[in-house]
Amino acid sequence: MKRLWLAAVLCLGSAASSALPVAAAADNWFEIKSAHFTVWANANDRATRTLVWQLEQIRNVARTLWPWFKVELPKPLVIIAARDEQTMKTLAPQYWEVKGGVRPVSVWVSGADQHYIAIRSDVRAEDNVSVNPHTSAYFSYANLALGNSFEPSLPLWLSRGLAGVLSNTLVRQNDVLIGAAIPWHLEQLRARRIPLAQMMAVSPNSPELKRSENAQYFDAQCWGFVHYLMFGQEGRHAENLNSFVGLLGKGQPPEAAFAAAFGSVPEFDAAFSSYVNRSVFPAVRVKGDAGVDRERFPTRQMSPAEGALARASFHATMGRATDARALLADVVKAEPDLPGPSVVEAMLLERAGNIEGARTAYAKAVELGTANYYALYRSAALSIRDADRAGLEAIETNLTKCVDVNPSFARAHAMLAEVKADLKRPQLTIVPHMQKGVTLDPTDPWNRISAARVLARFSAFDEARKAAESARRLAADDPSAMNEADRILAMLKGR
Repeated sequence: MKRLWLAAVLCLGSAASSALPVAAAADNWFEIKSAHFTVWANANDRATRTLVWQLEQIRNVARTLWPWFKVELPKPLVIIAARDEQTMKTLAPQYWEVKGGVRPVSVWVSGADQHYIAIRSDVRAEDNVSVNPHTSAYFSYANLALGNSFEPSLPLWLSRGLAGVLSNTLVRQNDVLIGAAIPWHLEQLRARRIPLAQMMAVSPNSPELKRSENAQYFDAQCWGFVHYLMFGQEGRHAENLNSFVGLLGKGQPPEAAFAAAFGSVPEFDAAFSSYVNRSVFPAVRVKGDAGVDRERFPTRQMSPAEGALARASFHATMGRATDARALLADVVKAEPDLPGPSVVEAMLLERAGNIEGARTAYAKAVELGTANYYALYRSAALSIRDADRAGLEAIETNLTKCVDVNPSFARAHAMLAEVKADLKRPQLTIVPHMQKGVTLDPTDPWNRISAARVLARFSAFDEARKAAESARRLAADDPSAMNEADRILAMLKGR
């Protein structure tokens, strides 16, 4: 799956590390689970439970609004509920190290094994307030799901616009308000707009997005235009929007799909300009999901070592290696048999380019019984080259456990198919994994390369050639994948 890096997300650059306050290590941390979210929180109070309840309501709204919206993510999402500003400061200290810098109420970051959103649970909107204090967090969640909903990805203007509309969803006691206006977007839109055709031509690599000011104006316009398509003129264009997305899902190019669903793009410029200058903006109020009971979420208190490990994993993903390792040292002293510290250390080493050290750390995590799907996969990937039959059998066991833990992880399925083929397992145990590797992430050339190698082993040379050719087309930005696809095609020549 392609990763979307968004200008609206808080910048997560590295900064000088600082030791964590002793008080933070003494916090009591809890794991709270709802039907679809795992939350690590340092307060098991109503505010935290309300936050989890709101996330469930927003997820339900997204699924109701857009049936094509895939709310299940291939990479787990963990919410870290910080009870106050001091907790957020210990989680993301770089923002407090800059004099006069932003003091975020939410921070999003994506790691190798999971996504994290840290949110202050003590900051929440009252029923009479029209701006959600967690817009950046909900924007990030929406973009993660939108990025998983389509292959290839939605046009940038549409994904950012949809995420922007969802970001200011207001969950009330008895209902949910969708589409509340975002004041700072309106201010930017009224100061500056570009023709809609120009907005639609912007891609993630467009030079105009490299300046944060331009990116902010772009996000404002995307939000405004999608808001207009959803709610403007008494919802006249809402069904056309769903038709447009449906055509994209069938593989139509964005320009042709828009023309078929809406007509000419320039025809909307005047109506849109008039829309953003109005004084009152429409929104939709829907009933919340009454089946979600915030008082019944299962909860368990985490051990001090588990709480420290949770924070260490977040620091590692944020690039705070010193902070992460300080916590890991405490965890190892308290509970030396926990596999988690080895997983985090392996990711830190791999991020730093120490592949051999990472391989050793991943192997230690596996030996200690890790259930982290990514650690099981990376241990296999880093040891497969030199593996004998016994080694391949161990890798097969680890990859089987990996896909059991996370059935949506495409590369593990693809690798498992190859390992089973190398071990001469029955085809009926190989083909389903080969197919899942491609269907779960059809834009990853390596999954098709794995399929080509497996098919060649089965002497299905025509199908292997097709898979390798598809991989080559997808490998424009990956020279090593391009070279491997060419190698397979050369091997298949004449067969």
